Amino acid sequence: MVDQRNHLPTFPVSNVFDWNRNVSKSYNEEHLKDVEFHVEDINQEEGSSYQVLKAHSYILASASPIFQAMLFGPLALPLQPPQVITIKDTTHAAFTALLQHIYHGQLPHGSPALLLEVCNLAHRYHLQTLQTACEDKLRSSEPLSGGLLSMCRALARHQHLDRAASIMRTVCRRMLVRNMTHMGVGVVRELVNTMESEDDLLCVKYLFNIV
Repeated sequence: MVDQRNHLPTFPVSNVFDWNRNVSKSYNEEHLKDVEFHVEDINQEEGSSYQVLKAHSYILASASPIFQAMLFGPLALPLQPPQVITIKDTTHAAFTALLQHIYHGQLPHGSPALLLEVCNLAHRYHLQTLQTACEDKLRSSEPLSGGLLSMCRALARHQHLDRAASIMRTVCRRMLVRNMTHMGVGVVRELVNTMESEDDLLCVKYLFNIV
C-alpha cells in the first residue's frame, strides 16, 4: 500500500518569497483594489467624516479568516467593486498599521495606546502573529510615550485583551514604583489634571485596580 503522505505536493521556497514580494508590490496598485474601508476614527468627533483605506479582497482573505468570511463567505455581500466596509472602534493609524502588516509584514511601532489599538484589531481579525508582536512590544514600551491618559483610555477600552491588558498594567505600575519620587508624583498629578470626565477617572481606576 502506497503511503500517500510521501506523495503530497511540495512548493519551492522561492514561490513563497515571490508571493510575499508580489503582495508587497500590489499595495500601490490602486486600480486593482476592490475593497474600500471607511474608518471612523475614535479620536475624531462623532459624526465627523471617515477616512478611506483601500485593499485587495484576495489579499485580505488570504491573511485573515475573518476577512475571508466577510468577503467570500456565505453571508458576504455581492461583490460589486468597490465593496465598502465601515470600520469603527479603532483609529486610522491602527488600521493603517494592520494593512501594512498584511501587505509588507511590518511589525507595529509607536505609543502604547497605538500598540493596544493594533493588538485589538489583530485579535478581531485573527492575526495571531501581529497580536503576539504587539504584546511583545508592549512589554518594553514606555507608558509615558504618547501620554499616560491616552494609554489609560485605550487600556480600559480593550480590557478583553487579557494578555495585553495585563502586560500594560504591569509595565505602568513598575514605572510609577520606579519613579515614586518627585517625578512619580508629577506624573500622577499631570494624569489627574488632564482627566476630562468620569469615564477618564474609571480608566485610571482600572489601570491601578482601584475599586
